[in-house]
Amino acid sequence: MQLARTQSTASVIAAALRERIVARAYDDVIPTEQELMAEFQVSRYSMRAALQMLVDEGLIERHSGRGTFVTGREPSDGRWSARSIEELIGEHLKRHPEVLSVGVIRAGDYPSAMVACEASTDTPLLMTERLYRLDHKPQVYMRGFMAASLAHHIVVADIGSGSLVRTVEKASGRQVVKLRQVMGATIGEGRVKEMLQLDGKVAVLTMQRFYLDAIGQLVIYSENYCAGERSPFVTELVRQ
Repeated sequence: MQLARTQSTASVIAAALRERIVARAYDDVIPTEQELMAEFQVSRYSMRAALQMLVDEGLIERHSGRGTFVTGREPSDGRWSARSIEELIGEHLKRHPEVLSVGVIRAGDYPSAMVACEASTDTPLLMTERLYRLDHKPQVYMRGFMAASLAHHIVVADIGSGSLVRTVEKASGRQVVKLRQVMGATIGEGRVKEMLQLDGKVAVLTMQRFYLDAIGQLVIYSENYCAGERSPFVTELVRQ
């Protein structure tokens, strides 16, 4: 991986690793220094400086003789531990999601987003709607909420062809360094039922994600709804 040199080498590496950690590209353990040096084609000095930035942010922990670990990550040993949309549905997604809409909405029309964003009823929020399909059938419906001020800076094509987090970071000038995730189940109704083409009262698995910056301020709040028929989590969850 050849790095652009417009920023300090360590900063570029730290940003790339930060995005991977937030997106849960790694499990509990970060690759070794040697592996990362080979991938990014940089010196040990630059790599250690980059890793130290992530240590200072509280994102990783380094232990001599043991390795580098993601801070506070729970082991993936239970039905609540899905680390990505792919793990949630038990499938590898080969394509980017379809962008359904991008527009400004009234926070009060989406109570969970209003609470997550600490907004008042009439606060405008920018909302994105995306949909993953498997075998041409809707599988995961996703809604993202962020500051309405980003409406004129978001490139819709970027949302459909890459990372929503990276797109928002670029538009806002803020970096996501932490991710909080809450999983649950609900009956698919309204827009969720429509988008996932559900028949009757069908359970869906929910994944709420809170993307935070270095000082704990919310950058993006997202809601992901997974149709239960292909998820390895839903059946056991709903029976309890």
